[in-house]
Amino acid sequence: MPQTFTEKHMEGWLNTVADMLGVAFGKVTTSDEGKTLCPTCERSWSSQTSNSPQTGACIPSKKPGLSLLDRDLCSTFKGKDDRPSWAVVKAFVEVTQATYDTSFSSVVRNIVEKAYIMFETQPFRRFVITLAFFGQPQTATARWMLVLVDRSGVISTSPSHLNGSGGYTLGHVLYYLSFASSHHIGIDETMTICKLTGVVTHITVTGQTPTSGSKMVKRIFEVERLLHTNSQISGCSTSVWLVRRKSRYYALKDSWPLESKPFSEIRHLMTINQTIMNDAEMRDTLKHTYPVLVIGQELGDSTDLRRQELPRTHLSRVHRRIVTKAIGDPLTSFRSKFELCSILCDVVYSAEKCKICHGDISLGNILINRIWDDDDDNGEIDSDDNDDNIESSSGNDTPSDVVVNESSASEIAEPGKVHTNSELNSSSTALSASSPRPVPVKARGLVIDHDNSFALDEVAESGYFVNTGTLPFMAVEALAWKKPSDFRHQPKHDLESLFYVLLNLCTYVDGVGCLRSPIPKAEELSVCLNEWWAVDDYHTLARRKASILMSPDTFILGRMPAYWDDFHQVLKDLYAVIWTDSITFIRDQQNTATHEAFLEVLIKAREMYREKEGEEGYTYASITERQAGPSGLRKRKEHSGHVSRDAKRRP
Repeated sequence: MPQTFTEKHMEGWLNTVADMLGVAFGKVTTSDEGKTLCPTCERSWSSQTSNSPQTGACIPSKKPGLSLLDRDLCSTFKGKDDRPSWAVVKAFVEVTQATYDTSFSSVVRNIVEKAYIMFETQPFRRFVITLAFFGQPQTATARWMLVLVDRSGVISTSPSHLNGSGGYTLGHVLYYLSFASSHHIGIDETMTICKLTGVVTHITVTGQTPTSGSKMVKRIFEVERLLHTNSQISGCSTSVWLVRRKSRYYALKDSWPLESKPFSEIRHLMTINQTIMNDAEMRDTLKHTYPVLVIGQELGDSTDLRRQELPRTHLSRVHRRIVTKAIGDPLTSFRSKFELCSILCDVVYSAEKCKICHGDISLGNILINRIWDDDDDNGEIDSDDNDDNIESSSGNDTPSDVVVNESSASEIAEPGKVHTNSELNSSSTALSASSPRPVPVKARGLVIDHDNSFALDEVAESGYFVNTGTLPFMAVEALAWKKPSDFRHQPKHDLESLFYVLLNLCTYVDGVGCLRSPIPKAEELSVCLNEWWAVDDYHTLARRKASILMSPDTFILGRMPAYWDDFHQVLKDLYAVIWTDSITFIRDQQNTATHEAFLEVLIKAREMYREKEGEEGYTYASITERQAGPSGLRKRKEHSGHVSRDAKRRP
């Protein structure tokens, strides 16, 4: 038993207990002198950061009492000033000398805040395990409890004594944390992680492709960088990565959607891709305007697995991974009003042709797919269904021990470092600052993030009701519905959301390549669309949105930058398509939008700007190309873009 519940005493006690358990169960061998040798336990408790915060935290002042770290990392500490980052923490302990009854709330609050940091700094984290100790050892006030935090919330055990059955259970937990596989303590083992830095270097996806049939295919992707992450604890917690395989670039999406949704994004995109693949006319018409599914995987992990004996009071979530192409630019990077109208035409036309509802049309979910003169195959479905393999001679998961079959030795990342395309093979490949690439011949509209999408035919058969989306872009009818669970989402609601995307774009973009500059506070209050981002109550937002839309000239068009003056009529025409009665209050009207009517307005505007003088598109940014080198590295076929973060996203 430790002398006190202080970090230093607890460090020695926990590690001693772990070693003794290892000896008892044959995990640690001993010599004649009784010393432990060759410990198979790769983790140990450390108080290295108990008095100073760890690095990499969004909340700099937060530090764990004790951290569970890899032993290889602990052996690198040379002094008290060495501080590991939050990215390498496996679990942590909170200690307090206050009693359980008086400090439970504050301790749990601290645990949740630190778990948030772990989820933010560890995109491979599935759940967080924490131990908390209360009171004074050797007294009746001594208690401990186990806390688990995952994408469905927080659960904890009742407080237990350190002796008797409580001590017996604590021994099981300590043995588990010290000797269990990484998977069992909340780490996603399909991601290859550098032990010293916590950097993800490779991600393995084992699933189905549009051409693999029932066969399961394994593909290994090299990580270039994290494009987007949603750092909230409870929720879909989507992360999007820029990844590479065989010198081609893709977007890899990792998320935890609700298990109750009857339609899977993988199955939805699989159906679209296979339908288009088998229809030559449709493939030619919709090429570049739909996400090409590369591979999708249901990882078989659910938050229910950690709650099997608990009442079902939580929202169960499942782990899903999907890889798609192409990689687009944000909608705000449009190069002219003509290009903007063309992109919106693509969005509406593809939705009508595929007979789908997206369910979450927002500014961040519409991208510009720029088609260069030499990559016209970006819209084609990959047909390579051969498995990739990772071989590791030592069992160490650092990148230096990983061999990816499709890459040459010179392309393997160094430990702790993620290489970008421009850094690979620098010794043998010459960079050429050649003349800028030609202006893209095409820019197509591409809608991503199909978590809430469904086919209209399926909904007609199942009677599926859904009321989801990103609040500032949700339809007034969806926000004002008395029973959200009874709301039936329809294509007209997607079109209304697309109208709100356009209103926000025109409000917050000064012109081509120029986001709106900071506005003085006195003037900012007059930008009425700001209110749509500041309200999180459905009915309140419905009232405000409806009242603002009743006077669009005054409250919306009049607040837009001068660049959009000649675009006002387009917005008015779209407004008239959605709400035909200019007198009746918006909340009392039925949305009458149709794909045909929207396309009529947008095509008319596109042709107007095609012929208008002065609407020549801005020159696209030049890209430095790589010359062909010994490694056989080819040019990038997918061009990197940005993924915007949506505000107030509903799970």
